[in-house]
Amino acid sequence: MRISRPVRQASVKHGNEWTLTVSTIQVGFRAYETTVFDDTPDKRLEGWLLGDRVIETTVDKASTREEAMDQHREALYAARTETPRPPDAQGQPRFTVQELGPRDFYVYDSVTCLSYDPRFTREGAQEAADRRNARAAR
Repeated sequence: MRISRPVRQASVKHGNEWTLTVSTIQVGFRAYETTVFDDTPDKRLEGWLLGDRVIETTVDKASTREEAMDQHREALYAARTETPRPPDAQGQPRFTVQELGPRDFYVYDSVTCLSYDPRFTREGAQEAADRRNARAAR
């Protein structure tokens, strides 16, 4: 098994507001991935939109180094010129409760499509979702 190795990495700092890192790694033979990461201490931009990418979620894949470097340059340009914006929720909360079985509730993130905070009751999961929604609203 081959370990992934970094090909190119660049940080973009916007004053004291936020810091983004554009990273391109080689994950295998003729396989490259480019991702934009949120390097702010509180990770407040995780799941936000940057152009057509979702920070820390969208992975651009390429089969040649040239394609990977083109994607890296495009992501770096977006990080330098665009302002991250919150996801379009259309009035819906980002975090909701999802029931996966009896006494098996999770907080579902509609942006990253991940589940967090396993709970035994719907009320406990709803409290965790409310806390996450309040934190995301800041």
